Amino acid sequence: MSTLPSYRASLAPEFDPQRDNAVSAINIEVRLIDSRSKATEPLLTLFLNVGSTPTLRYDGDALKATDDSGHLPLTYRDSDEGVMSSLKRAWIPERDPVGPVLVKFQAVPRHTEPGTLSGPRVDLRTDQGGVVGMGYGFLPHPPADDDWEVQIDFDMPDSAPAGTRGACSLGDSMSNKDVGRPQKLIGNALFAVGKLARYPSWETETGIGQEFSMYWIGDPPYDMKRVAPLTESLFRSIASFFGDTTNSFRVFVRRVWSGHGGSGGYRSFLLEYSPGSEDQMNENDLLDLLAHETVHEYPLMNPIKSDDAWYNEGVANYYATIAAFEKGAVDREYLIRLLNNNTQAYYTTQVIGLEWKYITDHYMDRFDYTKAGYGRGFIYLAQVQGLISRETGGQKGVGDVVLKLYERQLRHVETHSDDFHELVSGYVGKEKTAEIRAAMEGGQIIVPPEDSFKKYGLKLVRHDVEQFEAGFDPNSLRTNKIKGLVKGSRAEQAGLREDDEVASAWMLWGAGDALENMMQVTVRRNGEEIVVNYWPRSHVKVENYTWIEDGDARSHI
Repeated sequence: MSTLPSYRASLAPEFDPQRDNAVSAINIEVRLIDSRSKATEPLLTLFLNVGSTPTLRYDGDALKATDDSGHLPLTYRDSDEGVMSSLKRAWIPERDPVGPVLVKFQAVPRHTEPGTLSGPRVDLRTDQGGVVGMGYGFLPHPPADDDWEVQIDFDMPDSAPAGTRGACSLGDSMSNKDVGRPQKLIGNALFAVGKLARYPSWETETGIGQEFSMYWIGDPPYDMKRVAPLTESLFRSIASFFGDTTNSFRVFVRRVWSGHGGSGGYRSFLLEYSPGSEDQMNENDLLDLLAHETVHEYPLMNPIKSDDAWYNEGVANYYATIAAFEKGAVDREYLIRLLNNNTQAYYTTQVIGLEWKYITDHYMDRFDYTKAGYGRGFIYLAQVQGLISRETGGQKGVGDVVLKLYERQLRHVETHSDDFHELVSGYVGKEKTAEIRAAMEGGQIIVPPEDSFKKYGLKLVRHDVEQFEAGFDPNSLRTNKIKGLVKGSRAEQAGLREDDEVASAWMLWGAGDALENMMQVTVRRNGEEIVVNYWPRSHVKVENYTWIEDGDARSHI
């Protein structure tokens, strides 16, 4: 018999007959068994917000608790977590609990509308008659760092419309179990209730091995019959690369008012789309994103800190391409396209010359600061790959460093940038390692050895291209007013004006990911909506490099 503390949550959706039996709330019962529980010690905790995204606060006496002695009074206190301006609430029993504790409450999805700004994707939202969200947004969990037995049950009432199902990161059965830290298994888990479609179909047994499943409601603007199996292939190739043949993975898709993108969860991923988002993110872009997020299940610095974002995001970009190719999930054309997209994204960003400390100190101030680690980390890893390969006659590469760090991660050993560079110095020497690290952190332009990817038959050549340029202060899309319009920019030439009111816009986040990407901003001016399309690039070319087939006679392009 297990001696671990346990957490069991039963989720029972309510349906509104006035809204075509859409899910209107989830009635939740949480049963806690923990012999260590006592008065003055937090029983449950929940973020009140994560960045700009509010959660379900459960103010007042929204949480009602009982135990073997009857009513168990709870009080709560709020604290500043110091992360993304987030507050956290802890519920504390006023007396020592006696036996198992039962906590009941109701989760009502967050109200959103077309003007709701994008933020961290943790909130519980409605989606075409169902609900999709992350545990951080609605499901209080024990503030414990040790392992718990966690069980999530879906209790479907007789009033549930035909075809209603529940799924979470732990599984899609009526009862789903796992063992681990509550914050990871509950807070970081994804949940969905509604008329869920699934790949593979609900009639197909997923088996007892390494499961892969994808869930959505309604009709996403992508060919799910193509996207879902390709995503499974990407997952299995990346998992295999990192030696994982047992852990399952689940992708949840939800429709939102505006924007697109995704966030990783526990052995899972949340993908968001909105009407028209397929114009900004085609199916190839979608697969690139899913591959990137799949890699996040594996090599990460521990604990995760913004100082190490160049590694965490760079590794995800790097192995979303490399692992998928080496394991046969994608072809050579995909490999070269992704390598060159990542490379130009680094060289053409306007923040290429900023010191890494400045970027991390202002990490959430602008989208290009937040994204800087993706390109800088990718190109730095390509540089390290080339240097190690040269020193070892092609016998070793950056993968040997990444896998050693990943082994430490699996043993729950703390890792950070110093550990990466210590391992690198074992191959290329301390002096060279210190030199390239100082250059990367100092904002100097990184140029990998031309034969970094010799094993793939590729070489690096100079090929200057236009710098990425939104044409206005990027934060204009947060305030919905164009500010800092760049005179003579393509944005101005296409028709944008200072102080234009922004009605809607494509996301700048992905606009620089490929040289051919376009930008669209819809503004209101004099009572009229005007759609402005333009190429978000400056008129000035900057230093850039590209990967071409080795043996190509061209020394430059």
